[in-house]
Amino acid sequence: MFQKLKSKMISRHWSCIIKEEKRDEYLAFLRNEVLSHATSLPGYASNEVLERKTEQGIQVLVITRWQDLASVKAFAGDDISVAMVPEEAQQMMISFDKTVTHYEVIS
Repeated sequence: MFQKLKSKMISRHWSCIIKEEKRDEYLAFLRNEVLSHATSLPGYASNEVLERKTEQGIQVLVITRWQDLASVKAFAGDDISVAMVPEEAQQMMISFDKTVTHYEVIS
């Protein structure tokens, strides 16, 4: 049974495939630049970074949780569906999602 939440927490999902030899560099960039900024914002709740090896490279799934959509907008801008991928990070990638998917957390 799902636990009903009082507020509509938002889970933000985005993924990319990074070059195997750039794994450590990319994860440091993600941690030190992107996630350190996110954690400093009001409404930030948590994050998970998942990885799996694929034939193309290492797929990384980044999941952040936010208190509400207004908090997501403070992080991502008005169009929250557009992925924010700095050029520096793109150089470490084989491919990346151009959009971000958002879910309401129900349990």
